Amino acid sequence: QKLVVPYTVAMLVAIIGAAIARTWMHHDSIPAAPHLTQVIAHILLLHNILDVDALSAGVWYIAIDLQLFALLVFALWLARAVSRDTLPLGVPTVAALAVASLFWFNRDATWDIWAIYFFGAYGMGTLAYWASNPDRSPVALIALGAVGVVALTMDFRLRIAVALVTALVLAISRRGGWLEHWPGGRVTAYFGKISYSVFLVHFPVCLVVNALVFHFAPGQPMLNALGMLLAWVASNVAGAVFHRYVEAASPLRAVIEFVKEGIHGRKWTRGEKPQA
Repeated sequence: QKLVVPYTVAMLVAIIGAAIARTWMHHDSIPAAPHLTQVIAHILLLHNILDVDALSAGVWYIAIDLQLFALLVFALWLARAVSRDTLPLGVPTVAALAVASLFWFNRDATWDIWAIYFFGAYGMGTLAYWASNPDRSPVALIALGAVGVVALTMDFRLRIAVALVTALVLAISRRGGWLEHWPGGRVTAYFGKISYSVFLVHFPVCLVVNALVFHFAPGQPMLNALGMLLAWVASNVAGAVFHRYVEAASPLRAVIEFVKEGIHGRKWTRGEKPQA
């Protein structure tokens, strides 16, 4: 609900934003008017697998994130089913998938529409969280760092390096107790809270601002620079509004409750005793 429902609403925003932008500017970055199968593929998060044109920037990430979560849950379920609670196999199973990704799948770009391609970074984050418990031995964290370094030595990939460093810094910070005592900032926390919404709506907002500036102020560097600033501000404002009324409002839950209330009301009018 937190991932897919806001994403689906954002696709509608992206379609409207692209339609507005097309009236003022012609550019390859502006998606064409979508067809039905394209919209359905996006709603089902199959657009990458079916190789259809994206309706917005970064939507591939949402599909991959859902795949990664599903793969992690399946791996943990399988490990528990096999072990029958006699031997904890969750961590070894996740570690095996992460190693397979780091040393094989992530080195072959033909896998980049599937979760296993990205599971190296995802798995390192999961393993780092487990290893960050101060009550656990630091050996697991050292082993994680060593495996990451070997993988980068074999085939250096900047994204894997960033993921490894980030995972280790967060894990070490938690083990040392620094993470819990990090100075809290309301502004930083707020931007973090709305970041997913900003990610979802920033592209159509930037498209509209870009098309607007291109149409009314072509060839004027100062106004174009102000347009970039406007796009950044507008993206954050739109993200804040989207978070307030879509992501945090749980529209799907509201619809379900509305339907339940309607059914409840119809039973009451027919004289049926409503259930508690």
